[in-house]
Amino acid sequence: MQPPKSISHKFTALFCLLLFSSAIQAQRSIHFEDISFDEAVAKAKARKKIVFVDVRGINPNSYTDKVEKEVFTSDSVADFFNTHCISIRINMGSEEGKKFAPRLAMLMYPVYVFHGRNGDQLDFTNAGSILKDPAVLMQKVRSSLETDRVKNANTRAITFTKDSWKNILQKAKTAGKLVFLDAQTTWCRPCILMARDIFTLNRVADFYNEHFINVTMDMEKGEGPSLVKKYDIHAYPTFLYIDGNGKLVHRDGGYQEADTFLLNGRTAISKMSDISLTLSSSDTAIRFTEDTWSSLLSQAKHDGKLIFVDANTSWCGPCKQMRREIFTQKKVGRLYNSNFINVDLDMEKGEGIEFRKKYAVRAYPTFLYIDGDGKVVHKTVGSCSEEEFRQHALDALSPRRSLLSLSTGYKDHKNDETLVTAYLSALGDAYETKLADSIATVYLKNQTPSSWQQPGNWQLINKYVNDATAPPFLAVVNEQDAYSKLFGTEEVEKKIYQTYMTWPQSFLLYPEKGKARVDQDAFDAFLRQVNSGPYAKKAEIAARAKLTIYFGVKEWHNYAGTVDEMLSNHIVPMDPRGAEWLYSFADIINRFAGDDKQTLTSATQWAKLGSTDIQGVNASDKATYLDLYAALLEKTGQTDQALQIRKDINQQQLTNAKQSAPFQTLIRIVPKQN
Repeated sequence: MQPPKSISHKFTALFCLLLFSSAIQAQRSIHFEDISFDEAVAKAKARKKIVFVDVRGINPNSYTDKVEKEVFTSDSVADFFNTHCISIRINMGSEEGKKFAPRLAMLMYPVYVFHGRNGDQLDFTNAGSILKDPAVLMQKVRSSLETDRVKNANTRAITFTKDSWKNILQKAKTAGKLVFLDAQTTWCRPCILMARDIFTLNRVADFYNEHFINVTMDMEKGEGPSLVKKYDIHAYPTFLYIDGNGKLVHRDGGYQEADTFLLNGRTAISKMSDISLTLSSSDTAIRFTEDTWSSLLSQAKHDGKLIFVDANTSWCGPCKQMRREIFTQKKVGRLYNSNFINVDLDMEKGEGIEFRKKYAVRAYPTFLYIDGDGKVVHKTVGSCSEEEFRQHALDALSPRRSLLSLSTGYKDHKNDETLVTAYLSALGDAYETKLADSIATVYLKNQTPSSWQQPGNWQLINKYVNDATAPPFLAVVNEQDAYSKLFGTEEVEKKIYQTYMTWPQSFLLYPEKGKARVDQDAFDAFLRQVNSGPYAKKAEIAARAKLTIYFGVKEWHNYAGTVDEMLSNHIVPMDPRGAEWLYSFADIINRFAGDDKQTLTSATQWAKLGSTDIQGVNASDKATYLDLYAALLEKTGQTDQALQIRKDINQQQLTNAKQSAPFQTLIRIVPKQN
């Protein structure tokens, strides 16, 4: 039976209207063209647009799918992108992806990247950032369009000279100019950004081409490694300004905006013979002020200077070494005396005691740079070279490299790779390991787990993620073979082992008064995680974790029982490495367990095993182990046997071992004392 003609016509009209409406709705999305990157650049150049690239991995990603469905379909977003961008997708597992990889400039995918009409990378963002704040996408595309406009208005770039270092210095001497050395590496993203965004600006190019012999050099190739050693280069990019005799005049580094980069060039020209910010020929060492802390703060506020605080103790070897070898250097004295109010504070005397509590000084030496309001602007921990110490001062004075400025910037740019990396490095120098751990973990969580295996993210995990329960670290444990293939078996194993070894300390709680206690629930959860995981050394890790806890709460019977269990379960290797373990276990009981006969008897057995039964121990270690064995025999009343053991000790080897004391000589950081 056919419907009436009028109804049929109405139905057909309605159906067509729905189709038309659907078609309009389908068009309201970013239009991605099925063309190559090179073709997209050519089209963008012809139409004066930019290229928007949706870079994806092999596996699907729920974040990117959500962005495509919820953000790319917004009318305003779709219209703007379709008007101003040539949009394409690139799968990094494809041949096109392999060709495109160098253009990522060390970015980790999945990622959205904006490229200029000449193919230069302009900016980037990711799905996590967009989902948190969809406005980010429009901010990025607008700023990229403006950057592209500026870049296309610039037609010149810094001209770099290619020659041997010897010839370059000679050219500088002949021309009466300084050498500007851009010390970089191929894997350094800030290096790539400087070359792409700053060196290509007309005003930058004109200034540097007029005043310097410019050189860019990969520090891992050719003459690079020798210059790294000569000029003590520790980070990339580093910008060195050097005279024709090879003398360093000025240095700076990191990604810099044009004004800062130009200022560095002008500063180098004005210095010519010294790197200090203000020359004072009479300064030969740091001059320390003796005054009350409140007076120092008032002076700092009045003079507009920072206070440099050398927080030390009388017994700290590295503190003495810094005062003797570094603070007395002429360049150090000039820099610090000209720019800081310097104070030397013993953290165990006078005002130092309250200062230590207020500023949470936990290691020595600690160097603090504090403003007139008492706020910490910059901080570093540990002894260092003269060059590093001068760099600390320059960082403290910098409006973008100080710890305070990086912390402030991080609040609004938590997914900015360059800023996060710089902030983490500064936190590492400040020995703020917990905060660095937290920030690195947050940054990584905002990306997809598949991206954690990319080199930049692996470096963040390796250097800063020390929480053995954090997802990025557990990914390394659970996928150890995959990480080992990418970054080396030894390096990955070292990361896993050291993280597991140190993390149990976090379960110990130290109240203001009374004995240490353990967060038992958290510790038990950690043990369950370890024991249920795939790590090959999980039995050893679990046992050593217990030793850490029992040592912290001074439960010596449990400590000894755990070592005995390790021996029974064959966790302790019967080789020189195992002998070293047994010595350390026995030494702890000898030093801290008092006169408890039961634990002393167990320790004596461990010492005997490590010093007399295990083969292959070198002569120096054997003498040390036998000395401990004899001491424990004496404590347990076995004096005759102890006397016989002492006769067997090579006294010269024992003396040599005590003098070398490798665990005491080069300690830079003193752990928190409880």
